[in-house]
Amino acid sequence: MNLEGNETTSPRRLSGFALPTILIASIIMLTVLLAAVTSTSSVRAALTAQYYNQLSQNAGESGNAFAKYCLSQNNGIPQWTDEKPLMPNTDCSGNVTHACSGSTDPLCAVMVSGNTMTTFSIGASQVALSGWRQVATSVNHSCGITYESLAYCWGNNNYGILGDGTNSSTNVPVPVNTTSGDSDLYGRTIKSVAVGQSHSCAIADDSIVYCWGYNGEGQLGRTTASQYNNLPKAVSMVNGTSDLYGKKVRQISAAFNNTCVIADDSQVYCWGYNNLGQVGNNDEPNDAYAPKAVYTTGTPMSGKKIVSISTGDFVTCAISADNLIFCWGTNGAGQLGIGSWGGTSDIPVAVNMAGVLAGKTIKAVSVGEMHVCALAADRVGALGTQVYCWGNNTDGQLGDGSDTSSNVPVAVLTAGTPLAGKDIVSISAGEASTCAVASDSQVYCWGLNTSGELGTGVANSGSWTALAVSTTGVLDNKFVMSIEGNLRTRCVVASDSQAYCWGYNNLGQTGGTAGSNSLSPVAVNTVGVPGGKVNEITSIGTTNLLRESNGETWRKFTRKSRLSRSEYIWKQVASGSGYHTCAIASDSKAYCWGNNDDGQLGDNDATYVNKLTPVPVDTSGVLRGKAIKSITTGYDHTCVIASDSKAYCWGGNSNGALGNNSTAESRVPVAVYTGTAGSPGALYGKTLVSIAAFIETTCAIASDSKAYCWGYDSSGQLGNSAPNDGSYSSVPVAVDTSVALSGKGVVAISEGSEWTLAIATDGNAYSWGNNGSGELGNSLGPTDSNVPVQVTNTGALSGKSVLSIDAGGHFGCAIASDSNAYCWGINAEGHLGDNNSPTQRSFPVAVYTSGALSGKKILSISSAYNHSCVIASDSKIYCWGSNDSGQLGDSTTTDNDEAVAVVTTGVLSGLNINSVIAGNYFNYVIGSNGKAYSWGQNSYGQLGNDAIPASGSSVPVDTFAPNYAEYSF
Repeated sequence: MNLEGNETTSPRRLSGFALPTILIASIIMLTVLLAAVTSTSSVRAALTAQYYNQLSQNAGESGNAFAKYCLSQNNGIPQWTDEKPLMPNTDCSGNVTHACSGSTDPLCAVMVSGNTMTTFSIGASQVALSGWRQVATSVNHSCGITYESLAYCWGNNNYGILGDGTNSSTNVPVPVNTTSGDSDLYGRTIKSVAVGQSHSCAIADDSIVYCWGYNGEGQLGRTTASQYNNLPKAVSMVNGTSDLYGKKVRQISAAFNNTCVIADDSQVYCWGYNNLGQVGNNDEPNDAYAPKAVYTTGTPMSGKKIVSISTGDFVTCAISADNLIFCWGTNGAGQLGIGSWGGTSDIPVAVNMAGVLAGKTIKAVSVGEMHVCALAADRVGALGTQVYCWGNNTDGQLGDGSDTSSNVPVAVLTAGTPLAGKDIVSISAGEASTCAVASDSQVYCWGLNTSGELGTGVANSGSWTALAVSTTGVLDNKFVMSIEGNLRTRCVVASDSQAYCWGYNNLGQTGGTAGSNSLSPVAVNTVGVPGGKVNEITSIGTTNLLRESNGETWRKFTRKSRLSRSEYIWKQVASGSGYHTCAIASDSKAYCWGNNDDGQLGDNDATYVNKLTPVPVDTSGVLRGKAIKSITTGYDHTCVIASDSKAYCWGGNSNGALGNNSTAESRVPVAVYTGTAGSPGALYGKTLVSIAAFIETTCAIASDSKAYCWGYDSSGQLGNSAPNDGSYSSVPVAVDTSVALSGKGVVAISEGSEWTLAIATDGNAYSWGNNGSGELGNSLGPTDSNVPVQVTNTGALSGKSVLSIDAGGHFGCAIASDSNAYCWGINAEGHLGDNNSPTQRSFPVAVYTSGALSGKKILSISSAYNHSCVIASDSKIYCWGSNDSGQLGDSTTTDNDEAVAVVTTGVLSGLNINSVIAGNYFNYVIGSNGKAYSWGQNSYGQLGNDAIPASGSSVPVDTFAPNYAEYSF
């Protein structure tokens, strides 16, 4: 070693003296030792720090273990706060249980050893919600994309426009089907979504467009017109048929009954309705059933690269890379912006840029029903980006302070309005109104307001100038990031990554309770979004090094360890003719509770013990890796449709209710029989869209829009024309379609006590099976029928279509197109709610509306063995019928043959009701907070509230959420 950085082998002279060789060797050795000591000290310091940090982590994990215990004791809900954190000397609520005698008190630490003490502290949890990247809305429904790139839709679903494989409308987001093999979106994620009046489309991760919903004018782009598809299907990309062949799609816009996209060649392609030239392919009025290139030869758009597009009901407009706007379609109100009125153009024309748009950069365009607005920026000027509109202005939708229409762009008025001094970030044109997000990240609207589309919180006819959308309530202290709208509904994504909507809401398209328009923004319900809320609990573990003399902290090491748990919220609850309840939670898994005598809880409990709180259904077998889409319960069995769109059942099976070609009961899920290619069953090659069970019979609707049933057939309830001899079928059989259902599809189905009720595609109800009490509703009786017969559509139902149904024990009920309820069958305890018990009816009669239901519309209905409950347009619950177990929820046990209001002063206080399910002598509802509440009989623990089984309730009580058994770090 060279101490001075020179030689390393020859002796050195120091101050004129030569050092002996042995001394030199000693010096070298000493230097090595010093270096080693220095190195060892560094290693020791590093190891010491690592050791203390490990102690801190151990302390933090001890805190996590304590938090887990506390969560398990409080149904997964943290009881501590930041002011009262969890510590070694507290209880689960953060209350101090031991006053520390000093910093080394072992009862205030995880470990005290010498001059080392470790401890932990856990404050209040941070809640994160599943977020939205985009929300799009139309006149009847809305769709959104989450940060997980999954699509969800809500609102009207008459033509399958929600894309979930059903035709059931909902105000709660349901996932667009990407999990079953018959969906072309199987396994894909979503990049962008667009919605029309009765169809929806999305761009997937393969840059191909997939559409679903109504297809009467070819708006699904699948080469032919058809009634509808309720599952996503790819738009045609066939060479020679589709002009999109070989291209990738970058941007999409949909409206009314047509769709347009921009492809990777920067050109526009459209398909669908073309009565006014809105497809732009020079072929008016012929509809386009496959994507067609917009015609540009000899037009102002020839040779232009298109960067943005917006499709309205009758006009489509595009922006080119050189800041020009081109439109095509109708010009009746001057909405082509070309300086003239009337006529149509099925090829692009240039919007007049010589006036207020001269010299401006076009940033965005939005097409309404009969007007168009553009976002433009001054190249030079103080104000930057403003809004300019043209077309119809009878309701002030141009925002220029007048009601005078214009066939050229005019500037939206800002002086003297809330827009003064603000730049505009984004715009959305609707039916007769316009909204904009300004530079203060707030929304301003103008135009028509008859459905609350201005979002001001005030009901009025509208405004010719901009008004501020209300931020009192859900948008308080939030910034708006983006806005989309169509006709009378608007939706925004705010800074909390949540979606908020307002305006027209007859079918729940704002994501709030259906039936009542929203005059101000409401939060889109997140019940249908998997994951729900996530509580992130941070445990801070510390290691303190203490002075022996006075115990003061000398040094502290901190290590954070995060504990996350999902706060499950309910998506669907099912309670049928038995004494158990099952539900789907936000993790898309099934949970059951109550009676378990025949394994109907599906929890693989060999002791068949009843459960007073929800337990998870076994997923180690046929349900492994599958999500649950829908669930139904019979007397002693349960069935689901899983993410593969197949049925699985468990529980009692003496009459084949499990449909698995056996009569042996099962305490774990088994697959419903479909057969093989060599020996196909009735369901072979088909997927299922809905399922219903009651007593010992199960029925389902398959992808061919036909009904299939299995189980007990005592009165012909299987509907397959087999003799009514009390036999059964342990495999699915097809319901007869040769007579009443000839040429018709089935869109909804419900099981009663030995009879079945359905809605067909003609809007009428059909029934089969037992008719001893007039439950078939066919004005005949008491003759049973082993094939479908039509429910009488004269009298009370004359001129009305049936929107939804539910079969009770020996009676049936329906909601008709006038938003009123109608029932028929037995009426001994007021089952029909017509204020006329005990007179039974073999034909539908109107539910009495002069009492508690006066002035209210009926949004949904659920009927059980001897009572019914509905959600009305005030988002409250009303029930009628038998009440011996308090199932009417009015705090009495008195039967009632007209609707009474369920008590809302307790756990339901301040809540709207999202869904209701009537069980056998009890009921469940899901509130707007995603939690479940129940009332009525509890003899088997079916209320799920961990109460003594015999203790029922005549008013709603809390139901326990699923146990939180899984945590992640």
